[in-house]
Amino acid sequence: MTIADRRARWLLAAAVGVFFLYAANFLYFFVDDEGISFVYAQHLLRGQGLIYNTIEGRVEGYSNFLDVMMNTAILAASRAAGWPKLSVFFTGKAVSLLAGIGTLVLSDASMRRLRNVEAPGLAAGLLMLATAGPLALWSCSSLETVPFAFLVSLLVFALVSGGEGESSRRDALALAAAVAASLERLDGPIYVAAVCGAWFLTAGRARRGELFRRVGVPLVLIVAAYHGWRVLYFGDWLNMPAYTKVLYKLGSAANVIVKAPEQGYLRQFVGVYGWPAVAIAAAGAVAAAMKSPPVRPVLLALAVMIVYVGRVGDWMFGLRFMVPLLPLMAILVAQTVTVLCRGRERIAWAATLAVVCWCGYRAVVFERRYEAVEGRVSWLRQPSLEADRYFSPYDKVWRAAALHIPRGSRLAYNQAGFVPFMLDAENVDDLGICSRFYAQLPTLGVFFTEVGRYAPLTTAPVVEATEAYLLYQDVPLLIQRADLLRSGNGGRVPATLIGGYYELIESVGDTDAIYRRSGRDAAVYKQDPSAFTENLAHVARLRSASLGGKSVAYRDIPPRFPFLRQRSGRLTAAGRGLFEVRFADADVGVSELFVNAVSADAPVTLTFELASSDGTVRFTTAREVGPGAPGQMSVAVPPGTRAAALRVTQSGTNPLSVELDDLRVLGQSRELAAYIRSRLTFPPD
Repeated sequence: MTIADRRARWLLAAAVGVFFLYAANFLYFFVDDEGISFVYAQHLLRGQGLIYNTIEGRVEGYSNFLDVMMNTAILAASRAAGWPKLSVFFTGKAVSLLAGIGTLVLSDASMRRLRNVEAPGLAAGLLMLATAGPLALWSCSSLETVPFAFLVSLLVFALVSGGEGESSRRDALALAAAVAASLERLDGPIYVAAVCGAWFLTAGRARRGELFRRVGVPLVLIVAAYHGWRVLYFGDWLNMPAYTKVLYKLGSAANVIVKAPEQGYLRQFVGVYGWPAVAIAAAGAVAAAMKSPPVRPVLLALAVMIVYVGRVGDWMFGLRFMVPLLPLMAILVAQTVTVLCRGRERIAWAATLAVVCWCGYRAVVFERRYEAVEGRVSWLRQPSLEADRYFSPYDKVWRAAALHIPRGSRLAYNQAGFVPFMLDAENVDDLGICSRFYAQLPTLGVFFTEVGRYAPLTTAPVVEATEAYLLYQDVPLLIQRADLLRSGNGGRVPATLIGGYYELIESVGDTDAIYRRSGRDAAVYKQDPSAFTENLAHVARLRSASLGGKSVAYRDIPPRFPFLRQRSGRLTAAGRGLFEVRFADADVGVSELFVNAVSADAPVTLTFELASSDGTVRFTTAREVGPGAPGQMSVAVPPGTRAAALRVTQSGTNPLSVELDDLRVLGQSRELAAYIRSRLTFPPD
């Protein structure tokens, strides 16, 4: 062993030590999604197959097939050893920590295989990776994030090592890593294609032929076979998270209500290191790629991944989709320092010192932000083995819910992992991540978020399809996060929800509230498919709108009509016509007209007209309103009424200011009617 080899080994050992010490800060880190794979594991061990609950059967509510398989083995081993159920999450943390260390080792091996990386660059790349906040954070989670990054790193190592007299063996390793990465995440083939494609495009003709025959063709066949099996097994081309969290970003519906993060995904990542550092690194990498061909596949693969990750994004703290990119970034840093400083060793080591100092500083900043955002303290500063430190606030919800629901009973909770797993509950996830009914429900009157489709639960005496499904499935217990309840109910946690069908029985600290079914009869939702309605006049469904007889630009509809998206809004118009909205091209069934509150600055009679597509009035109702306490309005529309527009007029011609809160035209579109009849079973007419 040469002196250089010994130094490299000591450097790797130091980097692993720094990484392990830094990662220990995040041992209390936990996200609820970690439990989803274990819910599937429970059903697999019972021989029920890949199901989230027995209510809907085979539903692909995960994106990490290999992780589900591994967690099934972990759960089986935990049961055989007689360990507590919570132990599976600690085992998962251990696996991720080992994968994090393995990622460092593989990145070191890849850098040393590259001819354009010397000692200063190796030190810069390794220590940049060892202090990368996202890698350290997710190494303390039992999600698949870091094992997936390990597989991508293994693929990079195999491709870097190929062509050195060991092509056949290294290409077999590349194929194994590519297949495993493609099975570990549903979008794994995109990362794999970015890496393999970059090396393929920058290789010589002979090497391209080898990669095509040894890696490309068998990889495509294996991945195609897997996805063919998925489609046959689950009956869907996409999994439920893709339907709920991704498709709306690619769709064309302009006025859907999207709750996006305050910052874009790439901007969040840039914030980890700061704009100046990222700009300098990017410029340096481009300059290095122009001078040294081995830099080009790394830079190309990274650029493709960045475009994809920036488009898809993710809601969780810690930028988990960026973690697989970090090893490539470390290699790129190592190459850039070496190529740009070749022959100037002192400058190279000075550049390395600058990289290490800056990355160390940003690592501290990342850890402090973790404590502020996640509300968790560093494990190193307050080490403990108490469960509530590792699983808060979900452990309190689990223990509280266990007092009200027998093990294995039905539950509705949109935190679909930890609590359902610990309770072994038949959970209904109304975000749609683990529910086909919600994921594919053709309604637009919801909030589209990176967490899933969310319909606020309120005290309003109306029930839409998102809520009717819970009554159809006889769900006895409902758990909701308190912050979501407050935002949809005037800052309070209400005593009842969903038209009085659920009543509050316990508040779990400041985080959650538990409701149970009241005695109100809900038989109609099990007998009549037309009872599953939506707000036909929601801003996301409108074809056109006008105020005071003047047309409103399509993009201006949401801010001008907030009362059509469960908010309050004030209108002022002269003349009889107040506003008109068209919600369908052809007449659809309408069942109810609801206004949560309506008032005016002077006494006036408001007339609400439902009109057909040709302008014929099909239903009319009037309400006298005035200043003071606003009144609620709920009017049943005669059965069989069909309409395509709503007109609201006033009795006088003077300018009038009217305030409306949560106006809904409840009914059933053709798409919703067909969906309900195809997905649910009802008694014969």
